[in-house]
Amino acid sequence: MYLFFATKRHSFSITNTMHGTDYQSKIEFTLHKRDHSLGLLWLICEIFCVGCLALAVFLLLMSCTPLEPNGPNTIEIKIEADSDFAKNTLELIQQSLKFATYLSNDLSSFANRSASDSILQQLDTLYNGNTYHLNTFGYCRQDQVGKKVGCYYSDGLNLIVCLLQDVGFQLRSITSSDNEIENQFVSLYYNAINQACSYRATTTFPCVLQLYNAYGKLVKWLAIAGICLPTLLFVISVLDLILYSFLGISSSLLYRIRLGTLSTCGVCLNIIYVMTYVTWSHIGLLVKQYEIGTVVFQKDNWVSLNIILAACFIALACQHGYRKR
Repeated sequence: MYLFFATKRHSFSITNTMHGTDYQSKIEFTLHKRDHSLGLLWLICEIFCVGCLALAVFLLLMSCTPLEPNGPNTIEIKIEADSDFAKNTLELIQQSLKFATYLSNDLSSFANRSASDSILQQLDTLYNGNTYHLNTFGYCRQDQVGKKVGCYYSDGLNLIVCLLQDVGFQLRSITSSDNEIENQFVSLYYNAINQACSYRATTTFPCVLQLYNAYGKLVKWLAIAGICLPTLLFVISVLDLILYSFLGISSSLLYRIRLGTLSTCGVCLNIIYVMTYVTWSHIGLLVKQYEIGTVVFQKDNWVSLNIILAACFIALACQHGYRKR
């Protein structure tokens, strides 16, 4: 009898142990399934945020060009010359731009000096009331009545290049010339500054323009990286989603690549913001000092871009945290 009860108790103990083990396994399985689902959810959120980032960066950096003429601008400069001093300053700049046309070989191919003078009178670059919308890859110009004249590809944040190209585009349109006059002006300007400062590098005029030109080109390269990196990140994230959801593979290498790509993208975009803000703050002070207009730097767009960047980082960190469990 004693042996029977002892055997019974031993059997009951084994049964309880098995049930306890099964119960613990079920809990672990449930937790694993939950973490897998949450990791998958955060990965989908990351892909959505990265897609929004890629679209926002493209719209922000490619606006004010023939490809995206109606998007947001980075810099808006409006010509407003109310005082006599401002009007004289503006007239001097206009005459300087028109004088640059005499240095171009293109004019001599279709007109003599008297004809050139009549043509130059039709140019309305920097007329009082004109508005320029500048961005990384181009600019748009509005006339005195607010009508958009056109949008063009350019070193958009280099104001001097934009003005020279604007004169060139107008000359090309007025004279129906097949020559790319605007490119001649820009090349002439770059060559003149480089030759004048080839043996000295200072921050005085005109060599300070060499630094300004370098800023315009650097911003374009950073903008190219800023556009390409979110697109690359989106492709890698979709690949990670396929591996994780269908094959159950969680790659730490892909996570590090995505984190590095997103960080590099954020650095590039914010360098553009800082450089543009600092440079155009000085230009804005000059414009205000000579009373020839107003300069507006659009900060809100960059704030929104950084909010999307932060959302991407949060989604990336959360999905990685759940997938490590």
